[in-house]
Amino acid sequence: MDPYERGGYLVPLDHVRGVALRDLVRALRSEHACDEMMISRQREQWFDLDTASPDFTLAPGGPRRFEVEFIFDQAGDIADDDNDAEGRRLAALLAPLAQTHRGKVVSVELHPNAYEPPWPYVIVLSLPLNSWTVEGVARLVENAIDLLQAVGAGEFSRSIGLHVLRANHPEALLGQHESIYLDVKQSHYDLASAQGEIALAQAVARFANAEQGGLLVIGMRGKKIPGGEIVSKLSPVPVSGRDVRRYRLAIERRLFPLVDGLEVFAVDTPGDAKLLVIHIPPQAEELKPFLVHGAVVGDKVEGAFVSIVRRRDEHSVPITAPAIHAMLAAGRALLRRGELPHPAQDSDPSPESRTM
Repeated sequence: MDPYERGGYLVPLDHVRGVALRDLVRALRSEHACDEMMISRQREQWFDLDTASPDFTLAPGGPRRFEVEFIFDQAGDIADDDNDAEGRRLAALLAPLAQTHRGKVVSVELHPNAYEPPWPYVIVLSLPLNSWTVEGVARLVENAIDLLQAVGAGEFSRSIGLHVLRANHPEALLGQHESIYLDVKQSHYDLASAQGEIALAQAVARFANAEQGGLLVIGMRGKKIPGGEIVSKLSPVPVSGRDVRRYRLAIERRLFPLVDGLEVFAVDTPGDAKLLVIHIPPQAEELKPFLVHGAVVGDKVEGAFVSIVRRRDEHSVPITAPAIHAMLAAGRALLRRGELPHPAQDSDPSPESRTM
């Protein structure tokens, strides 16, 4: 039977947007004729009960819990005997997002009436009531669907994280591990100080010197767990156009060479504050290593020093002296063989040097 043909109330989201889930579940439990409410995103002024279709369903789910059910249309090809495996894969992708809200994935099953792509999977999540509103659940469903669409047939990656951030669904990152491509920071860097600029430049350099690039997100909180650290909560910060420019200028001032394709942009959140995202695409090997002008030694800033770091898993590691020597030696060997132009021959003399 179609999961949305079991009877119940069908209402527009606009009509119940601010309703607390505690009140909704209490009302459903007291109504003997119905134990669930189906929610449609169709605008209230155009809502027609005969033509509207539900986007998700809410129902009591045990003591102090509720369940939300929705459909995700999987556009990819699925072998006849792979339905259960695909359901397990989708459940694994959603588990971190649900666990961040102290919830769990109850089931992910192919719709029994599915005969051709896109394949509709019926997803059920169980969550504690807490302070949820219907609007908050609608946002969670949007985040879940956007995450699954972005991942497609692959796994979570830098490009997937970039997609959900650009789509203004940063909550889809909740539960994801900080990793070789993702780092989060709760508050702004202190760009009024040299220490703050150097710390920012080092964070960017770690990704620029790594193989996959990365995302540095300011306005998210990390949480240590066994085996690493996960993104646990949004912690938005004030972000203006001036802040975006200051971050870009600080990176350009402290990091050499310039990061190819560097992006600095703000992401809206449900409140007034925002997230600030720094995207570092994968860099060409010939540009590496990226050097940070200055280093903090003890409590002092040493302007004549440089630091070289790269990202490994959720940690940063220094590039070793042998590795740096190998890079320099390889460059000198190519110069001797004529496979690279000599810097002195390739450079355009400055006006000052031409007059001397």
